[in-house]
Formats: sequence, structure tokens, C-alpha cells
Amino acid sequence: MEEKKPAKIVLRDLQDKIAEDVWEAKRRGEKIGWCASNFPQEITTAMDIKVAYPENMGAAIGAKGGGKRMCEEAEAMGYSNDICSYARMNLAYAAHDDCPEIQIPRPDFLLCCNNICGCMMKWYENLALELDIPLFMIDIPHLTEEVCDADRIAYIRAQFDDCIAGLEKLTGKKMDWDKFREVMEVSQRSSKAWLRAMDAMKNTPSPFSGFDTFNNMAVACVGRGTAEAAEAFELLEQSGKVKWFGVSNLVPMQIELLRKHVKQPLIINQVQLSLEQSQLIDQALYMNNKTTDFSINRDGNLLDYCRLKDITIQAWSPLQIGMFG
Repeated sequence: MEEKKPAKIVLRDLQDKIAEDVWEAKRRGEKIGWCASNFPQEITTAMDIKVAYPENMGAAIGAKGGGKRMCEEAEAMGYSNDICSYARMNLAYAAHDDCPEIQIPRPDFLLCCNNICGCMMKWYENLALELDIPLFMIDIPHLTEEVCDADRIAYIRAQFDDCIAGLEKLTGKKMDWDKFREVMEVSQRSSKAWLRAMDAMKNTPSPFSGFDTFNNMAVACVGRGTAEAAEAFELLEQSGKVKWFGVSNLVPMQIELLRKHVKQPLIINQVQLSLEQSQLIDQALYMNNKTTDFSINRDGNLLDYCRLKDITIQAWSPLQIGMFG
């Protein structure tokens, strides 16, 4: 039986596949874009338009030690060192089309929204100017209430329609509205699973580190509308639900048999133990005493075994159903 991959490996492989799909589309002669992380990727997923994400590229360059070099290249071009390092790295790459740490295909268009920092908008506006390619910018008005009003919805919808029409004209690909609805459902599934997984971080110890969060979050930006992403995030959620593994009412040889077939360490054995039901302790105290049944070994020296294997004994019914409560 093929061993299941951990969620973080599945997510990493999915991110690599999405990046390779962009290169494949470029090699086929399709129009591809550079996309900001806050742009609704459900549109491009439903239209089967491939896009690369400069922010993810910036994170990869920084992680591989190339951030300082790329930022200095941008600064030598006249960009201030006060602006975002991701922006500087991408602007330098756009100018020189060279980066040994990671490459993304040259874009034919740009996608961005303004519901993010001001730097992002100017970054993409400047890319459009320098590369002489179209920029599709979605203006998301500030929301002052908990519920979005009809005017704002109509305003944003009109921009989405205009953007879709522009992408259809530029790429030759048509929006499939049935597929779009499917993608939206999958995107909701992915997003909810991601949030539930992140909610597990309130536990102590947390199942995920901050490093895990930033790594796993990338797919939420680039592929949340795909079934593969939904499945991967649900796997991630499951991996954060179980903190410890234990057993109940098992004697030493039963635990050994279980340990032979599971990888996780077994750290707890829950057994009945109370002032009334105390044979676990009594048998050692009354050893070699044939005048009482307390000396009979009924559990295979479970207490000593658990001490040797660092397994915690967890007492159930310690007050004997309220008898000693």
C-alpha cells in the first residue's frame, strides 16, 4: 500500500505543479500573467488561464539567500530601499529577466486589486509601464459596515465583468460560468479547511509553527479553487486535530502488538483505577502472599511496563462513579 504523504508535502508538491503549469502554458504559446495574491484567482482558475505570483517568487528568493542581491539591483535602478523587498526583487527580475534562485515566465498581462498596501498598486502600475503590457486593476471600495451593500456589490461585479471580458479578448479563452460556480464552491471548501487548521494553533503545544503557516499559506493564494488544494487543506486540518496518541485498557503485550503497526508514539494508557479498583498497585504490594487474591497478577505487570516505556497511566472512574466523591 502506498504511504500517504504528509499535508505539508502535498501542499509543496501542489505549489510546484501550479508553477510548472504556468511554464507549460507559456511553452504552448498561451498568454500568461503575473498575479497579485489578493486578486480573485477563482476567475483565472475557471477560465483556465495560468498565472505566476511574484510575491511567492520574492519569498523563495529571500529563503534561498538572493534577496540582498536582487534588492540592491533594484536600488541601483533608482528604486528606494524603503519600498517592499518583494517589489524590489520582482522589479529587478522584470528588468533583467535573470535570477539564479527561481524563474517565472515573462507575463503578457498583470492582475491586481487595491484592497492591500499602496505599494502593491504602484508596483504593478510600474510593471505595466516598464513591460508595456495591460494591467487589470480591481478597485475594492472600503467597507464601513459588517454587510456589504447593494451599490458596492454592483460596483465590484461590474469590474469583474469588465476584467473577464478583457481577459477573454486578450487570451482567447471564454469564461465557463458553470465551472466558475464549481470553483467558488471548492474555494470555499479550501478556505474553511485552512481556517480550521489554523484554529488548531491555539492548542498547546501548537501542531503548526509560524514557518509552517507561511509555507502552507502559499497554496491558499495560488490554487484554493482547485480540488487538489481543498483535499490538501483538509488533510492539513486533520493533521492538526490529534495532539497525542494513547490506548485504553491494554496490557503490555497488546500495546507491543499495536506499536508494531503504528508509527505514532503511544504515550497514555487509560485504565480503571480508584480507591475501590486498585489491583494495578495492590498486586505488587501483596506479591508472594497466597492468602489474598490481591497478589494475583492480572495485567502482566502493566504499571512497571508503562514506567519503562514512558507511558502515562490515566485513571478513569477514579471516584468509582461517585462512591468516594
